[in-house]
Amino acid sequence: MQSDRLGAPVADTLLSQAEELRTARRLTVEERAMRLPVTILAPTVLCTLPALLLVVLGPTVASITDTIGG
Repeated sequence: MQSDRLGAPVADTLLSQAEELRTARRLTVEERAMRLPVTILAPTVLCTLPALLLVVLGPTVASITDTIGG
Protein backbone atom coordinates (compact mmCIF):
# COMPACT_ATOMS: atom_id res chain seq x y z
CA MET A 1 0.00 0.00 0.00
CA GLN A 2 2.86 2.35 0.83
CA SER A 3 4.57 1.81 -2.51
CA ASP A 4 1.26 2.41 -4.27
CA ARG A 5 0.79 5.69 -2.37
CA LEU A 6 4.35 6.82 -3.07
CA GLY A 7 4.19 5.85 -6.73
CA ALA A 8 6.97 3.29 -6.50
CA PRO A 9 6.75 0.14 -8.58
CA VAL A 10 4.86 -2.57 -6.73
CA ALA A 11 6.93 -5.30 -8.38
CA ASP A 12 10.15 -4.04 -6.78
CA THR A 13 8.48 -3.98 -3.37
CA LEU A 14 7.15 -7.50 -3.80
CA LEU A 15 10.56 -8.76 -4.94
CA SER A 16 12.29 -7.32 -1.90
CA GLN A 17 9.65 -8.69 0.47
CA ALA A 18 9.91 -12.13 -1.15
CA GLU A 19 13.69 -12.05 -0.72
CA GLU A 20 13.31 -11.14 2.96
CA LEU A 21 10.87 -14.01 3.50
CA ARG A 22 13.20 -16.45 1.74
CA THR A 23 16.10 -15.33 3.91
CA ALA A 24 14.06 -15.66 7.10
CA ARG A 25 12.89 -19.13 6.10
CA ARG A 26 16.43 -20.20 5.20
CA LEU A 27 17.68 -19.06 8.62
CA THR A 28 14.87 -20.94 10.37
CA VAL A 29 15.68 -24.12 8.46
CA GLU A 30 19.39 -23.77 9.23
CA GLU A 31 18.65 -23.33 12.94
CA ARG A 32 16.50 -26.45 12.96
CA ALA A 33 19.19 -28.36 11.07
CA MET A 34 21.78 -27.37 13.69
CA ARG A 35 19.59 -28.74 16.50
CA LEU A 36 18.89 -32.04 14.73
CA PRO A 37 22.07 -33.94 15.69
CA VAL A 38 21.50 -33.18 19.36
CA THR A 39 17.92 -34.39 19.09
CA ILE A 40 18.91 -37.61 17.35
CA LEU A 41 21.78 -38.40 19.72
CA ALA A 42 19.74 -39.66 22.69
CA PRO A 43 17.56 -42.19 20.79
CA THR A 44 20.58 -43.42 18.87
CA VAL A 45 22.58 -44.02 22.03
CA LEU A 46 19.65 -45.58 23.88
CA CYS A 47 18.84 -47.99 21.05
CA THR A 48 22.29 -48.80 19.68
CA LEU A 49 24.49 -48.93 22.77
CA PRO A 50 22.67 -51.78 24.59
CA ALA A 51 22.67 -53.93 21.46
CA LEU A 52 26.34 -53.20 20.84
CA LEU A 53 27.28 -54.04 24.42
CA LEU A 54 25.33 -57.29 24.21
CA VAL A 55 27.15 -58.34 21.05
CA VAL A 56 30.58 -57.29 22.31
CA LEU A 57 30.38 -58.32 25.97
CA GLY A 58 27.99 -61.28 25.68
CA PRO A 59 30.56 -63.87 24.59
CA THR A 60 33.08 -62.55 27.12
CA VAL A 61 30.63 -62.86 30.00
CA ALA A 62 29.65 -66.35 28.82
CA SER A 63 33.29 -67.53 28.72
CA ILE A 64 34.00 -66.02 32.15
CA THR A 65 31.01 -67.81 33.69
CA ASP A 66 32.12 -71.10 32.06
CA THR A 67 35.63 -70.63 33.47
CA ILE A 68 34.47 -69.75 36.96
CA GLY A 69 31.71 -72.36 36.98
CA GLY A 70 34.02 -75.16 36.21
